[in-house]
Amino acid sequence: MRLVAWLPRADHLRMLGPVLDAARRRGWHVFALCPMGGPKDDAHRQREALSAQLGGLPVAPIRRGAGEALEALEHVDAVVAVGLVQSDWVRQHVMPQSRRRGTVWASLGYLQEELLHVLTAGWPVLSEWNVPTTSTREGIEWVAEEVAKAGSAFAAHEVRRRFVPVGVPALDPLPGLDRAACRAKHTLPKDGRVLLFVPAAFPHLMPRWRRWAFDGPLSWAAWALVLPTYRRVFDAVRAYARRHEATVIVKTRAKNPDPPWLGDLGRVIGDESWYPHTTSELAVAADAYCGFASGMALEATAAGLPQTHFFAWPPEASEHPRFLPWRRRAWLTRGPWDYPALAEGLHLYQGPWLAEAWVANSRWPRRPAPEDRQEALRAITGVIDGKAADRVLDALDAAR
Repeated sequence: MRLVAWLPRADHLRMLGPVLDAARRRGWHVFALCPMGGPKDDAHRQREALSAQLGGLPVAPIRRGAGEALEALEHVDAVVAVGLVQSDWVRQHVMPQSRRRGTVWASLGYLQEELLHVLTAGWPVLSEWNVPTTSTREGIEWVAEEVAKAGSAFAAHEVRRRFVPVGVPALDPLPGLDRAACRAKHTLPKDGRVLLFVPAAFPHLMPRWRRWAFDGPLSWAAWALVLPTYRRVFDAVRAYARRHEATVIVKTRAKNPDPPWLGDLGRVIGDESWYPHTTSELAVAADAYCGFASGMALEATAAGLPQTHFFAWPPEASEHPRFLPWRRRAWLTRGPWDYPALAEGLHLYQGPWLAEAWVANSRWPRRPAPEDRQEALRAITGVIDGKAADRVLDALDAAR
């Protein structure tokens, strides 16, 4: 079996890496292709580093578009990529022609964005893939119900028939990461409390094209509330760490235009590795997590960290309206952002003083029970058993 990872972006390796390793354990021949051309297509510039993170796996660029890609895929049995919606040249030329030659294509979901893509692009986007995957059966049922409400029972049937629930491959490596080794790698104290803090992307430092959350009907409220709230949160996190004698490690992203005073909290670490992902390593190394609500809550929850999530603006200000009901149901009402036995959600737009109250009334949190951790993730990730990548490969095998 010859398997290719379609790798336009370096950060896709956090999802694709576990699948490639699972394929190698089965004796499959695997390599990666890095297409170029999209505004975020950066993997081709990091081929050596990505290959090293994959244990020397061949990583080749695609420089000349569809023709070169089809040539590279000529004798390939299967391709796995991240995201339902690929670049137009891939969707219109590469995928259809390679599928006609017998190559099976599988998509990996990311933070359940694939559910939104079905609602916005329509269910036929699923037909572009042999194996369109998502994380949970519950998510599939929700999308099918939403499609049915729009008056199409056939579309709902196709959503249920085509989507394959597999879990989240990016979480597969977590059980195998060693806490002491992760602390040593990131020069954290061998003993003592470690608080993992994840900041948000600062809207007032963003280029305009990334400020879409602040251009809608709630824009004035968002701008007025968020800007003074950020510094207040950082001061609260510093006070919280001092109160509980904890070392703060700040996990940021290259896309976050961080303010210069962010380093006052503690050591700032970016994405030093995509596989294993730096966030996973820090989650295993830490004892507690706090930050502005983000997808990193998945790694924190899977690693068993008690959490505090800051909401600088209402979800309505930044969430797609068609996706908001699911975000509330799976992530807020009973999910990792506000699950009672796991996380505390501080809605600072209701009063920034809540940050100071959090510090004043705080006790160092206990780790959640495994059953609470699993329940908080049930609708988003399904069971975390280290076998999501194998389920992707099983689905590929069945589709051949």
